[in-house]
Amino acid sequence: MGELEKTPVRRSAAHELLAVLVLVVATVGAYWGVWNYEFVHWDDWAYVVENAQVRAGLTWQGLSWAFTTDTMALWHPLTWLSHMLDSQVFGAEGAGGAHVTSLGLHVLNGGLLLLLLRSATGSFWRSLFVSLAFALHPLQVESVAWVAERKNVLSTAFWLLGMISYVRYAKTEGRGWYAASIACLALGLMAKPMLVTMPMLLLLLDYWPLQRFDWDALWPGRLRSLVVEKLPMFLLVAVFSLLTLLVQRGVADTQTLPLAHRVSTALTAYLRYIAKTLWPVDLAPLYPNLPGMWAAWQVLGCALLLLAISLAVLMLHRRRYLIVGWLWFVGSLVPVIGIVANGADAHSMADRYMYVPIIGLLIAITWGAVDVLRDSPRGRQIAVISSVALALYWGWQTQAQAVRWRNSVSLYTHTLEVTSDNAVIHNNLGIVTRLGGRLDEALSHFIAASKIDPQDAKFRTNVAGLLHLKGRVDEAIAQYRQILVQTPDDALLHNNLGIALRQRGNPKEALAHFREAVRLDPELPEAHNQLGVALASRGQLREALGEFERAVALRADFADARRNLSRARALLLKEPLDRP
Repeated sequence: MGELEKTPVRRSAAHELLAVLVLVVATVGAYWGVWNYEFVHWDDWAYVVENAQVRAGLTWQGLSWAFTTDTMALWHPLTWLSHMLDSQVFGAEGAGGAHVTSLGLHVLNGGLLLLLLRSATGSFWRSLFVSLAFALHPLQVESVAWVAERKNVLSTAFWLLGMISYVRYAKTEGRGWYAASIACLALGLMAKPMLVTMPMLLLLLDYWPLQRFDWDALWPGRLRSLVVEKLPMFLLVAVFSLLTLLVQRGVADTQTLPLAHRVSTALTAYLRYIAKTLWPVDLAPLYPNLPGMWAAWQVLGCALLLLAISLAVLMLHRRRYLIVGWLWFVGSLVPVIGIVANGADAHSMADRYMYVPIIGLLIAITWGAVDVLRDSPRGRQIAVISSVALALYWGWQTQAQAVRWRNSVSLYTHTLEVTSDNAVIHNNLGIVTRLGGRLDEALSHFIAASKIDPQDAKFRTNVAGLLHLKGRVDEAIAQYRQILVQTPDDALLHNNLGIALRQRGNPKEALAHFREAVRLDPELPEAHNQLGVALASRGQLREALGEFERAVALRADFADARRNLSRARALLLKEPLDRP
C-alpha cells in the first residue's frame, strides 16, 4: 500500500459520518423533485404502464412470469420483481414511487462504492470524492430518472455488494465472504447481464489496491492461481452469457450495419464517453447510429489516441491505479460498446452504459490528482476547493438534466435540440404529441422519422396511422398494404389495416387481418379488442366476449375494451337459453 496517502488527514468517526451524510444529502438534492416525474413514453410503457403482470403487483403468477419471460429481450427476473414491488407498495398508476425507488438505489450505490473503495484502499477522502462524483455526475441521470433503467441501479447494488464481499475475502481468506461474492454476482446477473465483467474487475482489484500479485507476475504464476480462484465466477458468467444470447437470438442483429461501421462506432464511442465524463453537456437518451457517420480520419484519430493513452498507462505502471482505472473503464464497456447492433433502435453510445465504467475513470483521475498535488505547498487547499467546485458543478448539471426527464415531451424536445438525424426520437415525440391531440405536429415528426430512416417500417406505419386518424383512409390503406409487403409479420400493422378496411365496408378482409394480428402477437390488447368488435358484428358474441376479456386482462385500463365487454355480456344475457 505504499502508494496510498503518505500524510493522511486526521479524521474521526464523526467526521466520516458527516461526510457520508453530505454524500446522501447532495445526491438527493441533485435529484430533488424526481418523485413528481412521469413515466417516459418509451420503455417505461413496456416495463410498467402497459405491463399487466407488473401492474398486478407481487403475485404467484407474476413471480412465475418474471422467471420465465423473455420480454424486453432480457432475462432479468429480479428487475421485474422490483417493478412489481413498486406497484404493490405505491400503486400502479403513479410514477412517483418508482422514481423514489430508483433514487434510493442510486443513493445506496454511492454509499456502497464509498465502503468498497475505503475498505480496499484505506483512503477515506479519495474514496469519498470518487463516490460523490459517481453519485452526482450528470451521466448517471439516465440510469436514475428513467424507470426502465431500474435494472442498472439494481444490478449495480448487487455488484458492489459482491465486490465488497470479495475484498473482505481477500483480506481475511474467509470462505463465507467468497461465497457471498458469488451469490451477489448471481443476483446481479439476474437484474442485468452487463455484470459479466465482474470477475475481470476483481482481477484488477487483485493487482491494485489489494496487491495480490506484482507487475512481473504474468502467466504462469500468482496470476494463474488468482484466475483459477475465480473459475466458479467465470462459469457463472458463461452460463448467463449463453442465456442472454438465447433470449436475444431474435433481437440482436450483427448484420444491421457492416462490421467496419460497428468497429468504428466502438472506437469513437470510447473517446466520446471520456469527453462526456470530462465535459457532460448535450446529454441525450439516444445518440443515433447511422451508416457513414464517421469519417476515416476520425476513426483513425480515435484509435491512435486510445493507443497513446494505453501506452502511457503501461509506461506509468508503477502507479497501479492508472492501469486499474483505465482497464476498468475499457473492459466494463465491452459488452455494450456497439459491436452488436440492436435493430433499428441501435445507438452509437448511451449514457446509462457509463454507470459502472465511469468509476474506473474517476479512480484514475482522483488518485492521479492527489499524486500530482502531493508535493505542492497548497496541494491540500487546491484539492479541497477543486472537489467542492466540481461537486457543485455536477450537482447543478445533474439537476438541470434530471428536470428534462420530468415528462416525455420535455425529454424528446431537448434530445432533438442536441442531436441530429434522430429518427427514433422524432417517432417517439410524434407518438406523445399524437396522444396529446396535436395531430399536425405528430404527423410532422412521423414524416421526419420516415425520411431519416425509410427502411424502418414502423415509422411509415405511424405516418399511415395518422393519415387514417385524420380521415384520409384511402391513403392510409394504400400505405398499409405497401408496408405489409416489407413486414408481413407486423401485428399492429394488420390490426390498423383491419380497422381501415372495416371503415371502407370490407368487413370480411378486415376480420382476416384482425385474426392475423392476434396470431402474430397474442399480447396485443388492441388486436383482441378489434377482433372482438368484428366477431360481435357477425353475431359471434361468445367468441367476441373472450377477445374482450383477453384485451382487458392484458391492459386493465383499456376503456374501449371494458365498454365492449360490458355490452357483450349484456347482449348475451338477452339470448334465449337454447341458442347454440
